[in-house]
Amino acid sequence: MKNVLYRNQNILIFILILLLGLYLRLNNITFHSFWYDELFSVDFSHPSNTFQETLKLTIEDVHPPFYQTILWIWLKIFGLNEFNARLLSVIIGIMTVIASYYLSKEFYNQKYSLVVAFLLSSNIFLVWYSQEARSYQLTVLLSILSYLYLYRTILTENKKNLFLYWLVTIIWMYTHYFSFFIIASQFVFTFIYMIFFTNNKKQLIKTIILTALIFFISLLPLLPYILEISNSEKFSFLLEPSPLYFLTFIHFYFGYGGVFFVLIAFLLNLYFILTTKINNKEKVFLLMLFSWVFFGYFILYLKSIFSFSLIQLRYTIVMIPPIILLSVFGVSKLKKYLQMIILFIVIIFSFKVLFFDYHDTYKQDHRNVLKYVSKYNSIPIYELIPGNGHNGNNTNHYQVYADMLNLDLKIIDDTKFKKEILKDSLPSCFWVLYSFNSVDLDSQKDVFDFYKINANKSLIAIHKEEYFKAEASLISKNNNTECKTLSILLNKDIPK
Repeated sequence: MKNVLYRNQNILIFILILLLGLYLRLNNITFHSFWYDELFSVDFSHPSNTFQETLKLTIEDVHPPFYQTILWIWLKIFGLNEFNARLLSVIIGIMTVIASYYLSKEFYNQKYSLVVAFLLSSNIFLVWYSQEARSYQLTVLLSILSYLYLYRTILTENKKNLFLYWLVTIIWMYTHYFSFFIIASQFVFTFIYMIFFTNNKKQLIKTIILTALIFFISLLPLLPYILEISNSEKFSFLLEPSPLYFLTFIHFYFGYGGVFFVLIAFLLNLYFILTTKINNKEKVFLLMLFSWVFFGYFILYLKSIFSFSLIQLRYTIVMIPPIILLSVFGVSKLKKYLQMIILFIVIIFSFKVLFFDYHDTYKQDHRNVLKYVSKYNSIPIYELIPGNGHNGNNTNHYQVYADMLNLDLKIIDDTKFKKEILKDSLPSCFWVLYSFNSVDLDSQKDVFDFYKINANKSLIAIHKEEYFKAEASLISKNNNTECKTLSILLNKDIPK
């Protein structure tokens, strides 16, 4: 028995790493409310939609449709609730750890591949986005698979690997438009490889041209929407470009200790590359990883300088795997005792995900607003949506969430609410629920002015309760008696 365990110890360690990753991702998966963007995901992929409706809603929004169609199928099969909607990302997160293991095995021995898998399994940022009903975890998985098959294609010129690279990369492009910047860095890497590492330049040029043509043709159905988005002004939530923005992002990926570790590992990489002999396979792999990180960040920076910014922390989540792979390479060249010390420190930092509540300052608590209002739902309930939803889609956030929570609430959408304001036909007492994105804080102070200007001067707020930018307000016209009575009850029952 001992011999069997010894022979299979790496397999057992890998299974334990996957179980750790699964535990971290399932732990408190529904503790926090769905936030603004997650509710868009669920609305677009609502099981009551047809496939065509899900497709249309998504491609007319600011994202390509692949993740939303997968989520639609998933919710059709397993049902609409909070756990199921997030479970898909958990499973994709575990697949990401597996994919990272196989990518690292192309270069490292099994021991270091296990270290890579552990670091991705326990990374706080990846765990975070494995607990969201959004496409970001899927983009990480597809980026790893894209680079895996690109690397195999470069080394072997195998047509099967080339076909798999095309397939995975096209799916990636149909998952998130940020992939375009990383795919551009792949072309840069391939050109550098062609110049310095291969004699078969003519064949590689043909492959590059054919690949570019296939990618362009595959994107033709999305081209009108891509052009529309590129001329859009609705990306105000994105950050202004700064030459060193990536350092701030690395801190969010790994924490302060992680930044120190990454910088030391990168310096070690440069030292070993310049002072020691490494074979061509190592050079190509390191070139690929450096291209992934450097040109990925740099091309994004250039785009954000010369056009509108697309710099957003969660979009760059695909940079975590290459940074970890490069860091492990740098450490792998040290003496064994130094490796053990650094590994111990990294493990300590990695396990902070068990003790750090990383959502509290981030999530909008729509759930508690709904549960609070559901206790006093005898009067009409309206929802006000800032900007009328993504790309003008009239998404009724709270109704979607009420469906998920199986609450018997009828919430009147934003369009009807505004029509009734203009006609001065609002009831004398009603709820208004707000669903604010993190960048829409300024619009909150204008809400009641909006009512007064468009309705009448006697419209007043009797009660308002706020949960991290998700709010419920009780509105009264002409000092309505029912509103006054309900206000007394509310003031005795304000959530803590």
